[in-house]
Amino acid sequence: MPDLPLVSHVLPAALALLAYVGAGLGYVLTAPEGDGSGGTPRLCCAALEHYLDTHTVSAPIEHALRRGTVAVGMTRRQVILLRGVPRAYASEGKRPLLIYDAEDTATPSWLHVRFEDGRVASVRRVPAAGVPA
Repeated sequence: MPDLPLVSHVLPAALALLAYVGAGLGYVLTAPEGDGSGGTPRLCCAALEHYLDTHTVSAPIEHALRRGTVAVGMTRRQVILLRGVPRAYASEGKRPLLIYDAEDTATPSWLHVRFEDGRVASVRRVPAAGVPA
């Protein structure tokens, strides 16, 4: 018979994990599908439309969001809504850098999104290691 404290700690964690996975699977199975055009992942389209319906954004930012591209002036929240969780984070002092796979290019590369004062300051494609520039 397992020790009672072990069961009392493991069982709630296992149930929470099952609920979390079940909720995610439920969303994937019932979410409205977008067309995924312009680099926007299909499952993000409903969230993106909801965001645009409930937030006021400038015309250039809205256009970039609908195209599925990261643009200078976007907030961190908008970039994560558009591209998802970044592959890596870095920072130079108070200037965070989000690093994504640049899926929309013919050669393997990274998309470096640098922020300043809470907004995208620069977007740069960097060839992946071992790939000629």
